[in-house]
Amino acid sequence: MGNTNYRQVIMQAANSSALALRWTEPDVVETPFTGTGNLAVATNKIAPGAAFLLTEIELHLSAAPTTGTQNLVITLDDGVNAVYDLVILSLDLVANAVTDLVIKPNKRCKSTDVITAAWTNTDTKTYGLKFKHQLI
Repeated sequence: MGNTNYRQVIMQAANSSALALRWTEPDVVETPFTGTGNLAVATNKIAPGAAFLLTEIELHLSAAPTTGTQNLVITLDDGVNAVYDLVILSLDLVANAVTDLVIKPNKRCKSTDVITAAWTNTDTKTYGLKFKHQLI
């Protein structure tokens, strides 16, 4: 079918009341973590086991941390080869007086990839961390 015929079919479908097309987005999966201790790579992670799109990461703190340097590090741990590990975010939460943070990496990941979070919560602030992703 040439381009002209293809366009005609699309136009006919658009003008037809008998044809209904429905487009749905994949479900967003939220993985929450909360606590007052440190965020640790071993426990604060997502590993969907299928290809996924990392859509959003949210962090809420009960108050801005004030002691020393406290870097939040979000990392893509490449499941095939560590040479491809990627730091998605590294941010000093004290220097930036962070209480709320939203990042939207829109990062395509392989089935073997893992997203991790690490933060030394020196001030024992209560935190809420959410990873959001869609399977693709």
